[in-house]
Amino acid sequence: MSFRSVVAPQKRYALKMTYSPYLDRAKLRGKEAIEQMANDFLMFAASAGSVNQDDLELLGWTRTQVVLHTSDARHLANHRADQERRRVFA
Repeated sequence: MSFRSVVAPQKRYALKMTYSPYLDRAKLRGKEAIEQMANDFLMFAASAGSVNQDDLELLGWTRTQVVLHTSDARHLANHRADQERRRVFA
């Protein structure tokens, strides 16, 4: 089964826009991991509308990282999105 047959087209675009072979997400810890995961959330939201655990794992996040950091990363991503909306619509 190929990657293309498993991942919906809008998710493929989001993965393409977010993935970097130069960033080893599995090595990120603490604040650095939360900030990068928040960035990934924002990119996926802009490209595909949502992100799930499978998407994060395709990007290179480990299950442990997802469990540990998802809540904080979501909060940070929402905060950044709110700030950007205020800036744009001010």
